[in-house]
Amino acid sequence: MTRAWTGTVLVGLCVVWPLACEVSVNNGPYDPIDETGGTGGTSAGTGGSSGSSGSAGSAGQGGSAGSESVAGSGGSAGSGEVLTPTCSAEAGDDACMECIKQQCCTEWQGCNDDSCQTELVDVVDCASDPDVLDSESYGDCISMSSAAGDGFLQVNTQALMECVNEVPPAEGDAGIPSARCQEACFGHEIFLE
Repeated sequence: MTRAWTGTVLVGLCVVWPLACEVSVNNGPYDPIDETGGTGGTSAGTGGSSGSSGSAGSAGQGGSAGSESVAGSGGSAGSGEVLTPTCSAEAGDDACMECIKQQCCTEWQGCNDDSCQTELVDVVDCASDPDVLDSESYGDCISMSSAAGDGFLQVNTQALMECVNEVPPAEGDAGIPSARCQEACFGHEIFLE
């Protein structure tokens, strides 16, 4: 115990004040160094066994399975397709969604991917701004809502927004026709000319 404590103190002093330490190869009865020259190690360690290939990832809904990977990780999942939207009323539907489901069911069912869903939310958010009152400001809104960042909505989102903004033919003396869902979705009419 005394030897271990003394050795610890000496090592500590050598770290703090390295000029005061002298290292010797013959420090005591446990000298591991053979002064006549030792032999080298007898063998190198053996390598580990090779790893196995990873299995393919399972397909996401509507996606394709990934291919097997040499490194052992699986393939990626699906392509972002979401369940086919329903036109039935659901808890949590706001006035905009109720109108879309009633007036634009076919176009709504075609909005079945993440990008379309995101673009729809973005268009409704920016077109709800009271400053968006004409076709030019609505076009600017559309440009900022593009999921691809190219200034254009993707085809299925564009079809849905055309239905939302469509002015159906006037029936009889129904008064001044208005766009299908602009009031419900944007809170005001946008005059697209």
